[in-house]
Formats: sequence, structure tokens, C-alpha cells
Amino acid sequence: SERIFISNDSVYYKHYLHGEETRTHWAPTMSELEELHLVFTKNNYAKIESELSHGTVYDLGGAEFTITIDGEIGSANNNGSRFVKEKWRANFQTIRTAISNYAASKLK
Repeated sequence: SERIFISNDSVYYKHYLHGEETRTHWAPTMSELEELHLVFTKNNYAKIESELSHGTVYDLGGAEFTITIDGEIGSANNNGSRFVKEKWRANFQTIRTAISNYAASKLK
């Protein structure tokens, strides 16, 4: 499992490797924050919708996010028995990729 927390002055990335929790902290640059902000807003982070699956789900894995910008909250869940609605999947994936690439660039 992975978790990343991004704020104006700090970031932490938490994941498990061989059963041990690892946390990495860093300070984001204004440029990094602006890039992420652009991706989030261009992809309508606050409008992305999920729905409950009514069938059996086997080993979905998946991801979820909650983003708050200037008091506006967007939350999307694509794991367990919840799926991002078809209309929003590309937006969700673009946001997920931007966050993953950002974390990966700091963990090199």
C-alpha cells in the first residue's frame, strides 16, 4: 500500500517494502505544486465520480485520492468495490499518473 500527502510546505510518501513501512519526506517547490495544480484542475478533480459495483470483485487493487484546493474537495475511489465512472476514468488516470510520476522523481 502507498500513500502520499502533498501540501504547500511538505510532502511525505509512505509505502511498505518487505513488510516494513518506509516514509520519505521532502519540501515541494513552487514549480512542482503549480504543475500538479494544473493537472488536478485541468482534469476536474472535484467532479470525478465513483460508483459501487454490484457484482463480485476479485483482487481489484486500485487507487483513491482526496484533493483539497482552496477549500474545494475532490475525492475519487477506484479500489475495493468502488469504480470510477467511465466518463471520468481518463481524468482519474491522468491525475494518478501525475502523482505517481512526481513521487517516483523524488525517490530516485
